[in-house]
Amino acid sequence: MLAESLHIFSLIAAIACALLVLRLRDLLSCAIALGGCGFFISWAYFALQAPDLGVVQLLVEVIKMCILVLVVAKTHRVAFSIESRRVRIVAATGLTCILFIFAYAIAPAISPYGGEGTELAKAYVEHSSEETGSENVVTSILLGFRAYDTIGEICVLFVSILGVAILLRKKEVD
Repeated sequence: MLAESLHIFSLIAAIACALLVLRLRDLLSCAIALGGCGFFISWAYFALQAPDLGVVQLLVEVIKMCILVLVVAKTHRVAFSIESRRVRIVAATGLTCILFIFAYAIAPAISPYGGEGTELAKAYVEHSSEETGSENVVTSILLGFRAYDTIGEICVLFVSILGVAILLRKKEVD
């Protein structure tokens, strides 16, 4: 029940961050809100007991945030502020509190390293050699059961690299 509510909360928070990107006018604020969107999606993966996807998503978010901040830092920023300093401080404090509460709540839902594992993990270990024909349990899990998952991770990394290449390409001036 806790994992389901955390999953739903993280998806709602990701959608809220995506909508915030559309509302903000400052590029740096948009980049940070976009990073928040990806951060909450990674926590959704953790809530779904898919730590491998969550780690890949976090890695992509960190790389993307670094590149976006570097790109935005090279742009000319016009100094304007719609929100007052007080509103920004309250919003930043509130977001920080939400992130810490969320991390504290989701930590018990993550299975400990080397722990019992789920029923699915037990089934992988027990039936891997007979269902895939491989004597190596790790190989049978990666290639027999999790191949589509691995292809999905590769696609996420490819799209991230493609996005970075598009952002950092040099435009020809006529």
